[in-house]
Amino acid sequence: MLPLYAKCGCITHAHDFFNGLMDKDTQTWELMVEGCKENGLWSELVILVGDMVSKGLTLNKHICSMFLTACARVSSLCNGMKMHACVIEHDNSMDMDMMSS
Repeated sequence: MLPLYAKCGCITHAHDFFNGLMDKDTQTWELMVEGCKENGLWSELVILVGDMVSKGLTLNKHICSMFLTACARVSSLCNGMKMHACVIEHDNSMDMDMMSS
């Protein structure tokens, strides 16, 4: 349901559905982050990834790439630099998605 709501532009419904889930894994979070990206909700995307990090979840390369793009869109240089440093520190071999973000 989450991807369906997001693809239809019903991001409020997607958020409600997401918030109602008891057990969210990285893939579920990624779907919500992707929904924010697809709907141009860059500030919400940055906040959502921040929530992921605060809950101790592991960010995959796709989420990192979307986060870096969002940081550029909302001129959040500080958050972008923190993510970039984290990627380098954890040696997440930079692929094309990461390099182009």
